[in-house]
Amino acid sequence: MPAVAATAAARGRARLLATIIDRNRGVVVGTSYTALQSIQAWRHAIGLARHFGAVDTGWGRLHRWGTPPRDPAAVDQLLAAAAPLVTAPDPDAAADVLNRWCASAGIRSPHADTFRRASLSSAGLQPVIDTLVRRNGRAHVLAQRRLPIEVVADMQHWTCDDVPQLVWPCALPLRLRASRKPDRLILRAVVALILVRLRSGAPDWATTAALLGLPSQRACGWTRHSFSSAHGPELKGLLIAAAHALARRLAEQPAGGTWADRPALAGNGLTIFASAQTPACCNDSPGRWCPCSGVATTEVTDQ
Repeated sequence: MPAVAATAAARGRARLLATIIDRNRGVVVGTSYTALQSIQAWRHAIGLARHFGAVDTGWGRLHRWGTPPRDPAAVDQLLAAAAPLVTAPDPDAAADVLNRWCASAGIRSPHADTFRRASLSSAGLQPVIDTLVRRNGRAHVLAQRRLPIEVVADMQHWTCDDVPQLVWPCALPLRLRASRKPDRLILRAVVALILVRLRSGAPDWATTAALLGLPSQRACGWTRHSFSSAHGPELKGLLIAAAHALARRLAEQPAGGTWADRPALAGNGLTIFASAQTPACCNDSPGRWCPCSGVATTEVTDQ
């Protein structure tokens, strides 16, 4: 074949793979692996890039992991496409790359099966896939996945009767306390629903709403609206994080079962919350307990 001048970037990728083989070690997503595991991670990344359309060299789809293309330029094109994933500094950064590939392929909520048929798996990229899967899914699944083990222990010390129909305003992250779309009252109700579903193990939001004395159909609409992709994944993550943070402190209330007497709610729009259990922050109602009692800051971040 006629010789073709290689770019500096192409020569760098060739040297990287040669170094992995020569030293019998390689780095994948910030972690050191054996040469075999490192090469398998590159192969896996190429398979994912091809599967999600991040690169197209015209290379056939059959047995793509066993019969690489013979054209050096095509090989380098595949390596260049896979490089941002394999050379990312940590699983979170790599998951961002993989998420962009999924989004460009029209996959808005990737799950484990999304990646199983794309290519042969690899130990080096499995943490990346696990990280991305944990970011996605239905809200109650994410709430369970992200639940810290220490919060599980704290939840044994309170019951659903320790959760008001609308959580304290200071239980919301600072950036959501003045929210209008969705309204902060709806967000407070949604955090209460997340808490009760976690504690009770209720199978759906309608059953959870009944435990809180909320109208089931309306509550399902509030959760659907708050978790909608129209607000992006950030809002869902913030609400789940707020519920987890509050779960750690509910048992500190002076009296257990404070909210057992649930009022019936009626009305349209936000007027439905007129008679709801809406405890105030201790800053607005001195002497009363709230989640920020004795806490310097209550800002909640996404987990």
